[in-house]
Amino acid sequence: MLAQSLSGVSGLTEETAEQMRFRCVSKLKPSSRSFKSYEEVVTDFYERYSEDESIESQDILQLLLYDSDGKLSAADIHKLIKVGGRP
Repeated sequence: MLAQSLSGVSGLTEETAEQMRFRCVSKLKPSSRSFKSYEEVVTDFYERYSEDESIESQDILQLLLYDSDGKLSAADIHKLIKVGGRP
């Protein structure tokens, strides 16, 4: 189990891990974004920011998936990547 491999984590039972997963998942809000919107944002991102072509589409999609208000744009993703330490 991944959590058990973290330094300082020991004695984590399967039951405790399942409770932790349930608590995390229950706080997620599904995105209000339409399916077409995912395609549009990903396409816009690669067209506008060709210097970020090494960013994998699944990473962009993951950011969009957790965007519960459905307002994250290609420019927002580009800023997040820059803040995250990319040159």
